Amino acid sequence: MLWRLYYGMTDRLGATCHLIDATLDTGNLLGQYRYPYSVGDRYCDIQFHILKEGAELVSQALMRLQLPHEFSEQPVVSN
Repeated sequence: MLWRLYYGMTDRLGATCHLIDATLDTGNLLGQYRYPYSVGDRYCDIQFHILKEGAELVSQALMRLQLPHEFSEQPVVSN
C-alpha cells in the first residue's frame, strides 16, 4: 500500500479475498474492497479502513464457503 501511495496509484488501494491455488494471487476472487481515496487522507487512516474492510471480506467469504448454496463465482465488491 505504501508504494501505491508513493507512486500515486491511489485508484488501486484496497483489499481482495480469494481462494488459494497453486500460484500467487490466481485463485477465484471471493471479494474485493476499493478504498475511496481523497487527497489529504492520512496513511494510518487508509491502512485502518483497508484492514477493517479486509477482515470483513474474509469473514463474509468464510460464511459463504460454509453454505455451498450461497457460494457463487461472483465476488462481493464494496467501496
